[in-house]
Amino acid sequence: NMSADGTKWLLYVEQPVRGASYYLFDRVAAHAEKVVDIYSKLPPENLSPTEVVSYASRDGTKLWAYVTAKPGSGARPMVMMPHGGPESRDYYGFDAFAQFLASQGYVVVQPNFRGSSGFGGDFTLAGRGQWGLRMQDDISDAVKHMVDTGQADPKRVCIVGGSYGGYAALAGVTLTPDLYRCAV
Repeated sequence: NMSADGTKWLLYVEQPVRGASYYLFDRVAAHAEKVVDIYSKLPPENLSPTEVVSYASRDGTKLWAYVTAKPGSGARPMVMMPHGGPESRDYYGFDAFAQFLASQGYVVVQPNFRGSSGFGGDFTLAGRGQWGLRMQDDISDAVKHMVDTGQADPKRVCIVGGSYGGYAALAGVTLTPDLYRCAV
C-alpha cells in the first residue's frame, strides 16, 4: 500500500528461508525501515531452501516447479503439492506448509502446470479443458522428473492439495494409482 501522496510505501517482502517482513519505504529519503517480521521466532537455520527446478512434460513443454527440501542427497519421501485455482500459481517465497513438511524430511514439489497464471496468456490458456488430461500429465511428469533425478523415492510419494489441487490429488490417485502411496 502507499500514502495518498505516494511518498511512503508499505512493502511486503518474503524469502523461502526468512519468512515474511513488512517494511516502510520513504521515497523522498530513499530509505526503508523494517516494521515487523511475520515469523520472528522461527530461526532461519531451521528452514529449508526452495529451488526452482525445470523439467519437460511428455510432449516437450518446458515446465518448472518449486522444490523445498532439507539439504542432502538421495531419494527421499516426496509430497506433490499442486496449487488451487487452477488459474492461479505458486510463488517463490515462504510457504509455511511446505516448510513444515520439509522439516519432517519430505521433498515438497509445487509445480506450475499448464493453466497456471503469471507465465503468459498462452500458458494459462493451454490449461483450458485440460483438467485430468495435460494438466494432470504435467503434475505426473514432475513426479517422474524427481524420481528419475534420484531426489524422490518412487515408493513414498503422496499428493496433497486443496481446491483445484484437491481435484488434482483425487485425479492423481485415480488416473495414475501406481505413482502415489496416498492422497490428501
